[in-house]
Amino acid sequence: MATYYEHTISVLLGNGDGTFQNQTMYPSGNFPNSIIVGDFNNDNKFDLAVTNLNDKSVSVLLGNGNGTFQNRIIYTVGTSPFSIIASAFRDDTKLDLVVTNAGGNNVIILLNSCS
Repeated sequence: MATYYEHTISVLLGNGDGTFQNQTMYPSGNFPNSIIVGDFNNDNKFDLAVTNLNDKSVSVLLGNGNGTFQNRIIYTVGTSPFSIIASAFRDDTKLDLVVTNAGGNNVIILLNSCS
């Protein structure tokens, strides 16, 4: 069983009947605490974005389209990132990320630069 000391997230794929397969763990960062799903690189595959409270970062794991994910991409975002949402803030179809920082009492916006 995973604990937060392992600094991972777990993905449990559904079997389509209300049950799930065994977990697959992916490294995230120090104290992952909020996660969202979206297509962040516009390849029509689900990706994950995770806030990591204790290492001031967001990890993005790009999906392979088969329920597995690539190695994380780490973005430093400020003191104690606490929650995250995705939205297209510009006049395009790219999902940007908004992160609240509990320790800095501010909001960080990561604009998507994928082509």
